[in-house]
Amino acid sequence: MADESSQVSIVLDTIGLESKAHKKLCVHATFNSYHEIITQSIGTPVFEKQADRYFSELLLPVLKNLPAKFVQENSKKFITFLKECFALTYKSNKQGVLVSESVQDSIVQCFNSFVVKLNEEQLRPCILKVIKWAMREKSEQEFDFHKALMLTKLLRGVLETLREFFVPLLSLYFEPAILKIMNTLTNLLRASNAKRSRAELNHGDIPQEL
Repeated sequence: MADESSQVSIVLDTIGLESKAHKKLCVHATFNSYHEIITQSIGTPVFEKQADRYFSELLLPVLKNLPAKFVQENSKKFITFLKECFALTYKSNKQGVLVSESVQDSIVQCFNSFVVKLNEEQLRPCILKVIKWAMREKSEQEFDFHKALMLTKLLRGVLETLREFFVPLLSLYFEPAILKIMNTLTNLLRASNAKRSRAELNHGDIPQEL
């Protein structure tokens, strides 16, 4: 595991150094290395360290240094990749692994660095795609709060970054998403309380001396 971690560090360092001179080529290297560095390391001792370095020291600087024109021309590819990053907390939770707040904050910063380079016509569909990703469900039981929580963090980050330019769009983005989250949460809490009440009732039937 130590040798593998060292190899990953070399990859990160190399891409980081080359990104200063070859920004566009490094986008492909950054995207292609995500699976090996992040996805495959979930549940391993090096996951947290690699995730922190990947987002804060690699992806974030790459996005910040890219020309706005390049980002706009390839916006669909960027948002597809970023949605994979947003799903990290969701996928990690399935394996019983928590993603730290610092890593989540770095993911939000990466998204902020992306959206500031979009033009006005691209911003709205971009945000709507993220909302659709977060709120997609087949039934209430499959609704995932890790996605919903990441959505609220992303929207808050965009608001803090774009400020008055994003305010007119608040009702479009925030209200439907938050209302959906609250309704689903209420239903799940009711179901949870009902199960808890039945468990307490069953427990009350057990003789105290036992």
